[in-house]
Amino acid sequence: MALTFRLKRHQLEDGTVTFHPYVKVVLSYAKKSQEVTGVLDTGADLIYLPLNVAEYFNLPLSKKTFECKSPQGLFKYKTSKMSVEIGKGHEKHKREFVVTIPLSEGEYDEVILGVEFLSQFKITFDYANERMVLKKSGKRTNLAKMKVR
Repeated sequence: MALTFRLKRHQLEDGTVTFHPYVKVVLSYAKKSQEVTGVLDTGADLIYLPLNVAEYFNLPLSKKTFECKSPQGLFKYKTSKMSVEIGKGHEKHKREFVVTIPLSEGEYDEVILGVEFLSQFKITFDYANERMVLKKSGKRTNLAKMKVR
């Protein structure tokens, strides 16, 4: 079974039209859940949550603060764990992941679903037909092998 999503059409000021791989996911921790829009980002290794999302869930953050290099420069972050669910109709896929929470506001202001999340699926980006298809890979991978410290 496959999950098919439309790519989100975005028109730039100069009239150029681009398409972005945004999907609805349900984040959950303890007894709280919230549907959010996340971007599937093949250039990101991890799953990034904005600080305000982590605060909404009252996530327990790692004691240690880490530092990472991004295209915008160095930033500090902490880690935590939460469940991420993606699905349509009766087909749903839910798993707990280690998530990365940048500590500066605006560093990552949207939910970014990187390779750690994407590796659970075989994904086809079909820009000609403005859609993407996710098929469960059957393999449970954990590329980052991170632990909350």
